[in-house]
Amino acid sequence: HEQLIAALADGDATDFVRIKASLALALTGHKERAAFIAAAAGRVDDWFDRATALEALGILGDDAYTAEIEAQLDHAEPYVRQCALEALERVGAPSAVAAAQRALKDKNERVRLQAAKLLAAAAAKETSQ
Repeated sequence: HEQLIAALADGDATDFVRIKASLALALTGHKERAAFIAAAAGRVDDWFDRATALEALGILGDDAYTAEIEAQLDHAEPYVRQCALEALERVGAPSAVAAAQRALKDKNERVRLQAAKLLAAAAAKETSQ
């Protein structure tokens, strides 16, 4: 299966398929496509594809791509902003709490909810230490 997924990641014509295939490979231990996913988070035109790339970065959990995630916190599409907050939380970015505090003022309720969730998780973690 890995050869088929790698073929999709390398050669499919759609960003979405390449992003999802790269994530599938990364989840099986092949993290060499993480840089492609990070680049896609800031490059692809389709907001859903961009959100998918952010979701993938969060799942990968590598804080090396924090800057690419943070760059999407001001995206025009609320779902992209929501996914960026979730990704920051998942990678354990030091900037996640400050980003969530700013996002509490977002005009979109789902973004605000994600920010509140992140802050609650951070407070619970701090309390348990």
